Amino acid sequence: MPRQPGVYSIRTADHPVRLEPGLLHTWSVSVVLNPKARSRDIVGGASLLRTAAEPASEAGWRTAAPNRRVALLAQAGLWYDAVAAAAEMAALDRHATLDALMNEVGLVEPARYDRQTAGGSRPR
Repeated sequence: MPRQPGVYSIRTADHPVRLEPGLLHTWSVSVVLNPKARSRDIVGGASLLRTAAEPASEAGWRTAAPNRRVALLAQAGLWYDAVAAAAEMAALDRHATLDALMNEVGLVEPARYDRQTAGGSRPR
C-alpha cells in the first residue's frame, strides 16, 4: 500500500476481482486521513469498460520501448493501461511520461502536483 503522494497503478490481478469484457464496472478508492474520523476520508471513483485489444495493436505495444508503449496505449484509447505504463516508468524518467500524458488530456493540475510531490521540478 503506497504511503507517499503520487499516481499509482492498481493491478486487478493482485486482488480478488474479475473484470468481465463488455460490462461497465465501477471502482472506488479511499484515502483514510484519520481512522478515527472516517467521514474525512477522500474518496474517488470511476467507471471503466473492459475491452479486448486488437491482436495487431497488442503485438505492437508489447514489443515497443516503454515510452512508446504509453503513446500506443493512449492512442488505442486504453487509458488505464497507458497511465499504468507511464506510472511504472516514473522512476526511470522522473515522471516525465506520466506528466506529459496527464497534460495531453487536460489534467494540468494533477500533472503539476505530481511534479511537485515527486521530488522537485523536472524537465517537461
